[in-house]
Amino acid sequence: VSAPNQLRPYARGNPEPTFRLRNARPVGPPRRFGKDRSHLEFPLPGGARAVLWRASDDDAAKVREGVPIALLVRPSMASFAGSPYVQLEVVAFRAAEPVAVR
Repeated sequence: VSAPNQLRPYARGNPEPTFRLRNARPVGPPRRFGKDRSHLEFPLPGGARAVLWRASDDDAAKVREGVPIALLVRPSMASFAGSPYVQLEVVAFRAAEPVAVR
């Protein structure tokens, strides 16, 4: 996550890096949070946490533990109770494309 931070400052003409993750499998159930519980968080392999701001009920129903999804994310560092972790802000997501088995 430190590498994208080296690309700062983000501004017009230098947008924040966005990455595509294919077949990301949440390793735990999604969790609603925030004052009005409008945000959704779910853990990914390696200790990263994906965050979907202003998630609808339909969005929440599409995120299930162990079920692959395709994500567009923007990474950043966050911390909770003094413990840092990688946070991936979800820009867009959908069901993962089926993988052909040969």
